[in-house]
Amino acid sequence: MEVGGPLKVHSILVENLSKDGQMIVEMLCEECSHFLEIADVIRSLGLTVLKGATKAHDEKILLRFVVEGQNNRNVHRLDILWPLVQILQSKSTMHAQ
Repeated sequence: MEVGGPLKVHSILVENLSKDGQMIVEMLCEECSHFLEIADVIRSLGLTVLKGATKAHDEKILLRFVVEGQNNRNVHRLDILWPLVQILQSKSTMHAQ
């Protein structure tokens, strides 16, 4: 999914890794300085961040999190995707003003 306006585009991928409830969350941002805020949102959804990293990717930044549901809680990809879209849209509109 891509989020943003004409100035900034953010690609978001949420993918199941295994039957153990692990998922990968990747975000490709033109300018993404809110790594910790995104990690907090992921944790607030009842997920444990097993690994988090940033990596330069061409002229963009790739944020990658490997997450796992806590206490066998079944979390769907859309449960993760929607709050991330809301954060990125709010950041995009704040920077556009």
